[in-house]
Amino acid sequence: MIKTGFFIAAFILYLNCLGQPLRFNKITSQEGLSQSEVYSFLKDKHGFMWIGTLDGLNRYDGYRITKFNINNTDSNSLSNGTIRALAEDGSGRIWIGTDNGLNVFFHNKQRIFRVKLPLSNSFPTIQTLLADSNFLWIGTKKGLFKADIKIDDFALLEKNIQRVTELNDTQIPENVFRYSSTPSSISNNYIRTIYRQDKNTFWIGTYNGLNKFERQNGSDSLKITAFYQSDGLPNKMIQSISEDDNNNLWIGTNYGLSKFSTSSPIINNYDFSDRLQNNEFSEQAVFKANNGELFFGGINGVTAFFPNGIKDSSIQPNITLTDFYLFNEKVEVQSRNNRRGLLENPISLTNKLNLKPKKI
Repeated sequence: MIKTGFFIAAFILYLNCLGQPLRFNKITSQEGLSQSEVYSFLKDKHGFMWIGTLDGLNRYDGYRITKFNINNTDSNSLSNGTIRALAEDGSGRIWIGTDNGLNVFFHNKQRIFRVKLPLSNSFPTIQTLLADSNFLWIGTKKGLFKADIKIDDFALLEKNIQRVTELNDTQIPENVFRYSSTPSSISNNYIRTIYRQDKNTFWIGTYNGLNKFERQNGSDSLKITAFYQSDGLPNKMIQSISEDDNNNLWIGTNYGLSKFSTSSPIINNYDFSDRLQNNEFSEQAVFKANNGELFFGGINGVTAFFPNGIKDSSIQPNITLTDFYLFNEKVEVQSRNNRRGLLENPISLTNKLNLKPKKI
Protein backbone atom coordinates (compact mmCIF):
# COMPACT_ATOMS: atom_id res chain seq x y z
CA MET A 1 0.00 0.00 0.00
CA ILE A 2 1.48 3.35 -1.07
CA LYS A 3 0.81 6.60 0.72
CA THR A 4 1.49 9.90 -1.04
CA GLY A 5 1.75 11.92 2.12
CA PHE A 6 1.36 11.92 5.87
CA PHE A 7 -2.36 12.49 6.24
CA ILE A 8 -3.41 13.78 9.63
CA ALA A 9 -6.75 15.22 10.59
CA ALA A 10 -5.32 18.14 12.52
CA PHE A 11 -2.16 20.14 13.09
CA ILE A 12 -1.13 19.24 16.62
CA LEU A 13 1.06 21.44 18.82
CA TYR A 14 2.73 19.63 21.69
CA LEU A 15 3.26 21.75 24.79
CA ASN A 16 5.24 20.78 27.88
CA CYS A 17 5.63 23.73 30.21
CA LEU A 18 8.26 23.05 32.87
CA GLY A 19 6.56 20.35 34.83
CA GLN A 20 3.01 21.50 34.16
CA PRO A 21 0.52 18.86 33.04
CA LEU A 22 0.83 17.92 29.39
CA ARG A 23 -1.85 19.29 27.13
CA PHE A 24 -2.50 19.27 23.42
CA ASN A 25 -3.82 22.11 21.29
CA LYS A 26 -5.16 21.50 17.83
CA ILE A 27 -5.70 23.66 14.80
CA THR A 28 -8.21 22.34 12.29
CA SER A 29 -10.56 23.87 9.76
CA GLN A 30 -12.84 24.74 12.71
CA GLU A 31 -10.08 27.03 14.05
CA GLY A 32 -9.50 28.62 10.64
CA LEU A 33 -7.24 26.22 8.76
CA SER A 34 -8.12 26.06 5.07
CA GLN A 35 -8.45 22.27 5.27
CA SER A 36 -7.72 19.65 7.92
CA GLU A 37 -5.64 17.17 5.90
CA VAL A 38 -2.08 18.42 6.36
CA TYR A 39 0.70 17.45 3.93
CA SER A 40 3.60 19.78 4.74
CA PHE A 41 5.06 22.10 7.38
CA LEU A 42 7.65 24.87 7.40
CA LYS A 43 8.77 27.30 10.07
CA ASP A 44 10.42 30.27 8.36
CA LYS A 45 13.10 32.61 9.69
CA HIS A 46 10.46 35.20 10.62
CA GLY A 47 8.84 32.69 12.97
CA PHE A 48 5.76 31.99 10.84
CA MET A 49 4.50 28.43 10.59
CA TRP A 50 3.46 27.51 7.05
CA ILE A 51 0.99 24.65 6.79
CA GLY A 52 0.25 22.99 3.44
CA THR A 53 -3.03 21.12 3.18
CA LEU A 54 -5.13 19.22 0.70
CA ASP A 55 -6.86 22.50 -0.14
CA GLY A 56 -4.80 25.62 0.47
CA LEU A 57 -1.74 27.10 2.15
CA ASN A 58 -1.87 28.63 5.63
CA ARG A 59 0.47 31.03 7.46
CA TYR A 60 0.12 30.89 11.24
CA ASP A 61 1.69 33.49 13.55
CA GLY A 62 0.56 31.87 16.79
CA TYR A 63 -2.64 33.91 16.90
CA ARG A 64 -4.11 34.24 13.43
CA ILE A 65 -4.18 32.18 10.25
CA THR A 66 -3.73 33.79 6.85
CA LYS A 67 -5.03 31.58 4.05
CA PHE A 68 -3.75 31.39 0.49
CA ASN A 69 -6.00 29.62 -2.00
CA ILE A 70 -6.18 28.96 -5.70
CA ASN A 71 -7.97 31.58 -7.80
CA ASN A 72 -8.05 30.88 -11.51
CA THR A 73 -8.71 34.55 -12.29
CA ASP A 74 -5.71 35.75 -10.27
CA SER A 75 -2.21 34.90 -11.54
CA ASN A 76 -0.84 35.91 -8.12
CA SER A 77 -2.61 33.03 -6.41
CA LEU A 78 -1.61 29.40 -6.00
CA SER A 79 -1.48 27.29 -9.14
CA ASN A 80 -3.10 24.42 -7.23
CA GLY A 81 -4.64 23.92 -3.79
CA THR A 82 -2.85 20.70 -2.80
CA ILE A 83 0.42 21.75 -1.11
CA ARG A 84 2.81 18.81 -0.92
CA ALA A 85 6.15 20.53 -0.26
CA LEU A 86 7.51 23.73 1.32
CA ALA A 87 11.04 25.14 1.47
CA GLU A 88 12.67 28.43 2.44
CA ASP A 89 15.80 29.67 0.64
CA GLY A 90 18.60 31.91 1.91
CA SER A 91 16.77 35.03 0.76
CA GLY A 92 13.67 34.13 2.77
CA ARG A 93 11.54 33.21 -0.22
CA ILE A 94 9.04 30.42 0.40
CA TRP A 95 8.93 27.78 -2.35
CA ILE A 96 5.64 25.94 -2.66
CA GLY A 97 5.27 22.58 -4.42
CA THR A 98 1.76 21.66 -5.49
CA ASP A 99 -0.12 19.06 -7.49
CA ASN A 100 0.08 21.43 -10.45
CA GLY A 101 3.48 23.05 -10.50
CA LEU A 102 5.75 25.33 -8.51
CA ASN A 103 5.01 28.62 -6.73
CA VAL A 104 7.13 31.10 -4.76
CA PHE A 105 6.17 33.63 -2.07
CA PHE A 106 8.15 36.88 -1.73
CA HIS A 107 7.98 38.38 1.78
CA ASN A 108 8.94 41.85 0.58
CA LYS A 109 6.09 41.84 -1.95
CA GLN A 110 3.66 39.72 0.10
CA ARG A 111 2.79 37.98 -3.16
CA ILE A 112 2.75 34.50 -4.61
CA PHE A 113 4.17 34.00 -8.09
CA ARG A 114 3.44 30.99 -10.25
CA VAL A 115 6.60 29.53 -11.79
CA LYS A 116 5.84 28.26 -15.27
CA LEU A 117 7.49 24.91 -15.92
CA PRO A 118 7.85 23.56 -19.47
CA LEU A 119 6.99 20.08 -18.29
CA SER A 120 4.10 20.98 -16.02
CA ASN A 121 1.70 19.02 -18.22
CA SER A 122 3.81 15.87 -18.11
CA PHE A 123 4.51 15.90 -14.35
CA PRO A 124 2.41 18.47 -12.53
CA THR A 125 3.08 17.14 -9.03
CA ILE A 126 6.01 18.49 -7.02
CA GLN A 127 6.70 15.77 -4.45
CA THR A 128 9.45 17.41 -2.38
CA LEU A 129 11.61 20.54 -2.24
CA LEU A 130 14.94 21.47 -0.67
CA ALA A 131 16.55 24.91 -0.79
CA ASP A 132 20.34 24.63 -0.69
CA SER A 133 21.97 28.09 -0.39
CA ASN A 134 22.05 28.94 -4.12
CA PHE A 135 19.99 26.07 -5.49
CA LEU A 136 16.48 24.70 -5.32
CA TRP A 137 16.14 20.93 -5.56
CA ILE A 138 12.80 19.91 -7.07
CA GLY A 139 11.71 16.30 -6.60
CA THR A 140 9.02 14.97 -8.94
CA LYS A 141 7.76 11.66 -10.29
CA LYS A 142 9.85 12.28 -13.41
CA GLY A 143 13.21 12.99 -11.84
CA LEU A 144 15.17 15.44 -9.71
CA PHE A 145 15.92 18.99 -10.87
CA LYS A 146 18.49 21.44 -9.50
CA ALA A 147 17.80 25.10 -10.30
CA ASP A 148 20.02 28.12 -9.59
CA ILE A 149 17.96 30.56 -7.49
CA LYS A 150 20.57 33.21 -6.67
CA ILE A 151 18.67 35.69 -8.87
CA ASP A 152 16.29 38.14 -7.14
CA ASP A 153 14.36 39.28 -10.21
CA PHE A 154 11.36 36.97 -10.67
CA ALA A 155 11.32 37.07 -14.49
CA LEU A 156 14.96 36.01 -14.69
CA LEU A 157 14.44 33.50 -11.89
CA GLU A 158 11.56 31.88 -13.76
CA LYS A 159 13.56 31.68 -17.02
CA ASN A 160 16.41 30.03 -15.14
CA ILE A 161 14.12 27.37 -13.66
CA GLN A 162 12.43 26.84 -17.02
CA ARG A 163 15.78 26.22 -18.65
CA VAL A 164 16.72 23.58 -16.09
CA THR A 165 13.37 21.78 -16.29
CA GLU A 166 13.35 21.51 -20.08
CA LEU A 167 13.69 17.76 -20.22
CA ASN A 168 14.88 16.02 -23.36
CA ASP A 169 15.32 12.26 -23.11
CA THR A 170 18.08 12.31 -25.74
CA GLN A 171 20.06 15.13 -24.12
CA ILE A 172 19.56 15.44 -20.37
CA PRO A 173 20.92 18.72 -18.86
CA GLU A 174 23.58 18.40 -16.18
CA ASN A 175 21.21 19.72 -13.51
CA VAL A 176 18.59 17.05 -14.22
CA PHE A 177 18.91 13.64 -12.56
CA ARG A 178 17.00 10.73 -14.04
CA TYR A 179 17.38 6.98 -13.98
CA SER A 180 19.53 5.35 -16.63
CA SER A 181 21.42 2.07 -16.93
CA THR A 182 24.76 3.73 -16.05
CA PRO A 183 26.25 3.01 -12.59
CA SER A 184 26.37 6.75 -11.75
CA SER A 185 22.63 7.21 -12.32
CA ILE A 186 20.04 8.00 -9.69
CA SER A 187 18.21 4.79 -8.74
CA ASN A 188 14.68 5.86 -9.74
CA ASN A 189 12.82 8.86 -11.19
CA TYR A 190 10.11 8.96 -8.51
CA ILE A 191 11.62 11.21 -5.82
CA ARG A 192 10.03 10.66 -2.40
CA THR A 193 12.21 12.73 -0.05
CA ILE A 194 15.42 14.80 0.08
CA TYR A 195 17.66 15.20 3.13
CA ARG A 196 20.72 17.45 3.39
CA GLN A 197 23.32 15.99 5.75
CA ASP A 198 25.88 18.77 5.32
CA LYS A 199 26.83 21.34 2.67
CA ASN A 200 28.44 18.67 0.49
CA THR A 201 26.22 15.63 1.09
CA PHE A 202 22.59 15.01 0.18
CA TRP A 203 20.48 11.87 0.46
CA ILE A 204 17.67 11.26 -2.00
CA GLY A 205 14.95 8.73 -1.23
CA THR A 206 13.14 7.28 -4.23
CA TYR A 207 10.54 4.70 -5.14
CA ASN A 208 13.42 2.26 -5.62
CA GLY A 209 16.42 2.89 -3.43
CA LEU A 210 18.47 5.44 -1.53
CA ASN A 211 20.96 7.76 -3.25
CA LYS A 212 23.94 9.62 -1.84
CA PHE A 213 24.88 12.84 -3.65
CA GLU A 214 28.37 14.11 -2.84
CA ARG A 215 29.88 17.37 -4.05
CA GLN A 216 33.40 16.78 -5.31
CA ASN A 217 36.17 19.04 -3.93
CA GLY A 218 33.73 21.77 -2.98
CA SER A 219 32.52 22.17 -6.57
CA ASP A 220 29.04 21.65 -8.02
CA SER A 221 30.15 18.35 -9.58
CA LEU A 222 28.27 15.48 -7.97
CA LYS A 223 29.08 11.83 -7.34
CA ILE A 224 26.01 9.60 -7.00
CA THR A 225 26.02 6.31 -5.09
CA ALA A 226 22.86 4.21 -4.96
CA PHE A 227 21.84 1.72 -2.25
CA TYR A 228 19.18 -0.95 -2.77
CA GLN A 229 17.52 -3.84 -0.93
CA SER A 230 20.44 -5.98 -2.04
CA ASP A 231 22.67 -3.69 0.06
CA GLY A 232 20.62 -4.37 3.18
CA LEU A 233 17.66 -1.99 3.03
CA PRO A 234 14.41 -3.68 4.14
CA ASN A 235 12.32 -2.25 1.31
CA LYS A 236 12.86 -0.45 -1.98
CA MET A 237 10.63 2.55 -1.18
CA ILE A 238 12.36 5.28 0.87
CA GLN A 239 9.74 7.44 2.57
CA SER A 240 11.58 9.64 5.09
CA ILE A 241 15.14 10.40 6.23
CA SER A 242 16.62 12.02 9.34
CA GLU A 243 19.92 11.94 11.21
CA ASP A 244 20.91 11.37 14.83
CA ASP A 245 23.57 13.20 16.81
CA ASN A 246 26.15 10.54 15.87
CA ASN A 247 25.70 11.14 12.12
CA ASN A 248 23.74 7.95 11.55
CA LEU A 249 20.85 8.16 9.12
CA TRP A 250 17.45 6.85 10.16
CA ILE A 251 15.27 5.87 7.23
CA GLY A 252 11.56 5.16 7.13
CA THR A 253 10.56 2.71 4.40
CA ASN A 254 7.48 0.83 3.32
CA TYR A 255 8.62 -2.15 5.37
CA GLY A 256 10.35 -0.99 8.51
CA LEU A 257 12.85 1.50 9.90
CA SER A 258 16.59 1.43 9.15
CA LYS A 259 19.68 2.79 10.88
CA PHE A 260 22.29 3.54 8.23
CA SER A 261 25.87 4.14 9.37
CA THR A 262 27.35 6.74 7.03
CA SER A 263 30.94 6.09 8.14
CA SER A 264 30.74 2.44 7.07
CA PRO A 265 27.62 1.36 5.20
CA ILE A 266 26.21 -0.94 7.89
CA ILE A 267 22.43 -1.15 7.94
CA ASN A 268 20.39 -2.29 10.95
CA ASN A 269 16.71 -2.86 10.28
CA TYR A 270 13.75 -2.73 12.68
CA ASP A 271 10.19 -3.85 12.13
CA PHE A 272 6.83 -4.15 13.87
CA SER A 273 8.21 -6.73 16.30
CA ASP A 274 10.49 -3.96 17.64
CA ARG A 275 7.38 -1.98 18.66
CA LEU A 276 7.18 0.30 15.63
CA GLN A 277 3.79 1.87 14.90
CA ASN A 278 3.63 -0.30 11.78
CA ASN A 279 6.05 -1.56 9.15
CA GLU A 280 4.83 1.10 6.72
CA PHE A 281 6.03 4.69 7.15
CA SER A 282 4.67 7.80 5.42
CA GLU A 283 6.32 10.08 2.93
CA GLN A 284 8.38 12.92 4.52
CA ALA A 285 6.67 12.40 7.89
CA VAL A 286 9.72 12.86 10.12
CA PHE A 287 10.80 15.36 12.77
CA LYS A 288 13.89 15.75 14.98
CA ALA A 289 13.41 17.54 18.31
CA ASN A 290 16.02 19.78 19.89
CA ASN A 291 16.79 17.07 22.46
CA GLY A 292 17.64 14.58 19.70
CA GLU A 293 14.43 12.58 19.83
CA LEU A 294 13.24 11.37 16.43
CA PHE A 295 9.61 11.09 15.33
CA PHE A 296 8.61 9.00 12.31
CA GLY A 297 4.99 9.03 11.14
CA GLY A 298 3.33 6.04 9.56
CA ILE A 299 -0.03 4.57 8.70
CA ASN A 300 -0.77 3.70 12.33
CA GLY A 301 0.58 6.66 14.25
CA VAL A 302 4.04 7.87 15.22
CA THR A 303 7.20 6.02 16.28
CA ALA A 304 9.24 8.18 18.70
CA PHE A 305 12.64 7.25 20.13
CA PHE A 306 16.01 8.49 21.32
CA PRO A 307 18.58 6.94 18.96
CA ASN A 308 21.18 6.51 21.72
CA GLY A 309 18.65 4.36 23.56
CA ILE A 310 18.43 1.84 20.71
CA LYS A 311 20.93 -0.89 21.57
CA ASP A 312 21.47 -3.76 19.19
CA SER A 313 22.19 -7.13 20.77
CA SER A 314 25.70 -8.49 20.15
CA ILE A 315 24.60 -12.03 21.08
CA GLN A 316 24.48 -14.39 18.13
CA PRO A 317 21.43 -16.62 18.54
CA ASN A 318 21.74 -20.37 18.14
CA ILE A 319 20.25 -21.82 14.98
CA THR A 320 17.61 -24.43 15.75
CA LEU A 321 15.76 -26.61 13.26
CA THR A 322 12.13 -26.95 14.28
CA ASP A 323 10.55 -28.84 11.38
CA PHE A 324 11.56 -30.94 8.39
CA TYR A 325 9.64 -31.08 5.11
CA LEU A 326 9.99 -33.15 1.95
CA PHE A 327 8.08 -31.95 -1.10
CA ASN A 328 6.11 -29.55 1.12
CA GLU A 329 4.96 -32.36 3.37
CA LYS A 330 5.99 -32.46 7.01
CA VAL A 331 8.16 -35.46 7.90
CA GLU A 332 6.93 -37.19 11.02
CA VAL A 333 8.97 -38.77 13.82
CA GLN A 334 8.81 -42.55 14.25
CA SER A 335 6.45 -43.72 16.97
CA ARG A 336 4.60 -46.85 18.01
CA ASN A 337 1.79 -45.86 15.70
CA ASN A 338 4.05 -44.61 12.92
CA ARG A 339 6.93 -46.97 12.17
CA ARG A 340 7.41 -45.51 8.71
CA GLY A 341 8.53 -42.07 9.88
CA LEU A 342 11.93 -41.02 8.48
CA LEU A 343 13.05 -39.39 11.71
CA GLU A 344 14.00 -41.46 14.72
CA ASN A 345 14.07 -38.31 16.87
CA PRO A 346 12.68 -34.78 16.50
CA ILE A 347 14.65 -32.79 13.92
CA SER A 348 15.95 -30.46 16.65
CA LEU A 349 17.65 -33.48 18.28
CA THR A 350 18.88 -35.07 15.06
CA ASN A 351 22.61 -34.65 14.36
CA LYS A 352 22.69 -36.49 11.05
CA LEU A 353 20.16 -37.55 8.44
CA ASN A 354 20.76 -39.80 5.45
CA LEU A 355 18.13 -39.79 2.72
CA LYS A 356 18.24 -42.66 0.24
CA PRO A 357 16.96 -42.08 -3.31
CA LYS A 358 14.02 -44.41 -2.80
CA LYS A 359 13.05 -42.40 0.26
CA ILE A 360 13.02 -39.25 -1.87
